[in-house]
Amino acid sequence: SFPLTATSKTNFTVSKKISPNKEPKFVGRVIADLLYVRAWAGTENDPIKSWPQLAETNLIDVCDSIQNSKGNTWYYIRIAGKYYGFSR
Repeated sequence: SFPLTATSKTNFTVSKKISPNKEPKFVGRVIADLLYVRAWAGTENDPIKSWPQLAETNLIDVCDSIQNSKGNTWYYIRIAGKYYGFSR
């Protein structure tokens, strides 16, 4: 299961774009104890340096989603209005 949950309802589709959209689509809430925010979609990618982890109940803006090479959906998120990264 995905460790984020939407706090507002909206239609959202997986993007095939190379460059993700930075415009927030909806607000999400972390439901995992700990969630890494990565530089690109995939666990093989390093966590971002500015905000590498999120904790349960943290709110984030979900801007876009992509599928990585393994076919997993990763969400492009914005933290604190200025830090971007991927999580799933």
